[in-house]
Amino acid sequence: MTHIISLHRHLLTRARSLLDVGRRAEARALVQTVLDRSEVPAAARADAHRLMGEIELDCRSYRGARRQFAAAIRLEPDRAEGYHSFAIAVESDPDANPRKARVALRRATRLDPLETRYWSALGHVGLRLGRYRGALKAFRRAARLRPCRPSTLAAVIDGLTELNRWREARALLVAARFRAPFDPVLRQLWSGFQLAWLGRRQDCARRRGEFDAPSVLPFTGGTTDSSDASPLPGIIRVDRQSRPTPHLFRLARFPSDPRRAH
Repeated sequence: MTHIISLHRHLLTRARSLLDVGRRAEARALVQTVLDRSEVPAAARADAHRLMGEIELDCRSYRGARRQFAAAIRLEPDRAEGYHSFAIAVESDPDANPRKARVALRRATRLDPLETRYWSALGHVGLRLGRYRGALKAFRRAARLRPCRPSTLAAVIDGLTELNRWREARALLVAARFRAPFDPVLRQLWSGFQLAWLGRRQDCARRRGEFDAPSVLPFTGGTTDSSDASPLPGIIRVDRQSRPTPHLFRLARFPSDPRRAH
């Protein structure tokens, strides 16, 4: 029995390696070999159905993927990952009913409430269904659990910004960068978030009719009267006339202002 289990695991590992390099037909044949054997244990058969579901999903056969994931759930009804995979197959299909994905993800969060991927996926399904309050609760739960995967963190950030919770998203990113300041993926997420936030602020200002007026900053020798003012609106800054420093100080590399001497 141990030899049979080891053989099936080897075949499934080989099939996954083939799928990772894009050789789907060969991977499908190996997985089907495992499924065709009657002596395969339930756990190995469930793994085979899940892998076959991934192959179908990679081929954009969404119904076939859902059938495979559903078969894995029947064999292992207490494994949360199967429900998550089924929900992904539902969400990937534009013609599928997103309520099925929500039911599956709620089951996954009950089985494994500490997995942030399930909560972030549940939040996005809630957004699609218009359940904004439930979606916000799911994203906040994922944030409290501190998502470690950059992809999961990005999904949570995306969901919070969709709900117009930009400050919460920023605080989550700041905390993540504090924990891993040299992570290049987090730096990229931070840069993208800053650009999106700036674009949002500009759009809001444009809707309110607020535009940044040009600022004129002349360095003149004294105060200006109203006739010398620029017709453009903005701030007019008037400074004292700058006096040239003696050449001796410049040649000796002394600071031009004695008050700033070291």
